[in-house]
Amino acid sequence: MTEKEARMILDVRISRFDHAGDVNEALETAKQALEEIQKYREIGTIEECREAVKKLGIKKCPFCGGTIRIQPVDGEGNFRDKDYTEYPYSGLGYVLVHDTNTSKDGCPIATHAGDETHLGIWAYSSEEDAIEAWNRRAGEKENYEETDE
Repeated sequence: MTEKEARMILDVRISRFDHAGDVNEALETAKQALEEIQKYREIGTIEECREAVKKLGIKKCPFCGGTIRIQPVDGEGNFRDKDYTEYPYSGLGYVLVHDTNTSKDGCPIATHAGDETHLGIWAYSSEEDAIEAWNRRAGEKENYEETDE
């Protein structure tokens, strides 16, 4: 059954039959959810959006020109490997790592390699969110909302 067919059936069920109020409400909620999903699909699938962010890449460190690494962590902030992301049994987040392995000489924000320390206090819900946060730079016009002041 296609989404269009499902929506048509929901429309008919809601309008033609006198269901109990809860059933009608559930059908209407399902119809609205389906319509919202269709709007998002016009933008692109989640996978397509994630790939687009990855293609944009991660900006270099503004202090040293070194690179940043996105590191998976569990719910307590412990570093985990990529395999853990497939079956995270204790929460999953992503942190920004810029250590002495990825920085250039004397970077003021680099941490010591192997210390399992990361930049900032945030664990992001996806790699894409971490990349977006790192790529934001103060002073870039796109980072500010327009005001009438």
